[in-house]
Amino acid sequence: MMIYAGIDVAKYEHHLSISDDQGTVLLADLEILNNSEGFLMAASHT
Repeated sequence: MMIYAGIDVAKYEHHLSISDDQGTVLLADLEILNNSEGFLMAASHT
């Protein structure tokens, strides 16, 4: 199974979505603040 991630990068916050090769959304629009707390929160979703 292939997993695809899309990241919208911006100055203050980023948005992450993940889906599989069947088009099933595994994670929809996770907002990640552009700071250490935001990246730690994103890492906890893996």
